[in-house]
Amino acid sequence: MVVWSHGALATADAKTLDALLSAVRLALPTFSARDLSDTAWAFAALGVTSASKPKLIARMGRAARRQLPTFNAQELLRFLGAFERLGGSDAKLAEAVREKRSTTYDFPALAEVVGSKRVGVEKSESVFPSAPLSGKSDLAFCSVALASTTPQSFKGTQKERSRVDDSCGGWGRGNTGVALWEGSFVLAEWLSRQTDPSRSKDVTAAAGEVWGGDGGWEGKTGVELGAGLGLPSIVASKLGVKMIATDGDEDVLELLSENVRSNAPGARVCRLVWGSDDPLKQLGLFRKPDVVLASDVVYGNDPTKWGLLVKTLKDLCGRHTLVIVGNVQRYPVHHPMAESRFFHESTALDFTRKEIPTHSLHPDFRRTGAGSCAVHVFRKREETTTPNKKASGEKKRQRDGGDLDGKRSLKGKKEKRRKE
Repeated sequence: MVVWSHGALATADAKTLDALLSAVRLALPTFSARDLSDTAWAFAALGVTSASKPKLIARMGRAARRQLPTFNAQELLRFLGAFERLGGSDAKLAEAVREKRSTTYDFPALAEVVGSKRVGVEKSESVFPSAPLSGKSDLAFCSVALASTTPQSFKGTQKERSRVDDSCGGWGRGNTGVALWEGSFVLAEWLSRQTDPSRSKDVTAAAGEVWGGDGGWEGKTGVELGAGLGLPSIVASKLGVKMIATDGDEDVLELLSENVRSNAPGARVCRLVWGSDDPLKQLGLFRKPDVVLASDVVYGNDPTKWGLLVKTLKDLCGRHTLVIVGNVQRYPVHHPMAESRFFHESTALDFTRKEIPTHSLHPDFRRTGAGSCAVHVFRKREETTTPNKKASGEKKRQRDGGDLDGKRSLKGKKEKRRKE
């Protein structure tokens, strides 16, 4: 934390820096993945390089290699970027991060779905249900094995010009969707506990009404935007939603298809680029979906990209569509790059928004401020009349005789003039 604080301030005198380097050298064997990520980032911010500290930077690379299975996507990308700026080089680490990995995520609340299907009745909702499971098939139903890899830099390649998800001015890695982001897990885990949306206090409060009907999720149609590895789509499919998981990146679609086939064979995968015309037709839908999911699709600060996302949401959503977005708050609210502007400004004209209470999220993610996750629920606003339309409507009412009081007043004035 001390190292990170100095890095955040981008200042440390020579004596302090030497003390920090010595402390890290001693504590390095005990570092977690997050410790390694924070330390590498802080040293890069303080101007440390492998030219001045080659042995320490090399040791950090080896430590990251040992901790590789414990890194989440955010921590790993942060470490790799900082390690590169430090001038670090580790061939074995580079090879390891290119390999495809498989990680299993457990959702015990899905046991309620198994139980309800077994006995043919819906069980009452609990906050963190843990219904007993029996048999390998039940356990498998409550688990999701995701194939993933590490996003690669597209700098200097043909893909740099064709990437669809760059909201970071080219500084981010290209195919970000090939890794699992925290917002995706937080959304999927919360969703797994809403086994009956019509009886969920979270859903009812956010939707402003009882939503879902007697059938719960069963038979509902859903679309996920920027699905990445598809975890929310897979969980929604297990709940009974007829899901279409979409993404605009070809690299991502390959992994997404693999994950959906192995975990939710009833779901479909389609390519969809935000802002494209008639998304319903592209997805083979004849009506608006009941639910639209998205996670960690808002990052950086690119109003153009945000506008394309909002356009797609508007085209997909009907008045009763529930839009649920899980997202990491990467910057403080008033930071120039803050994602909060998307939720408070870019969507405000066309959608209402409510946030799921922090206490309803997974216990590991009940925090606030920069670095926290939030689940937002949107509903499309009813068509509003613009001032110009109001004016034209007023003229039409007058022309069609709608303004009776005005007409009577004008008629009275004319009669008075004739008498005079």
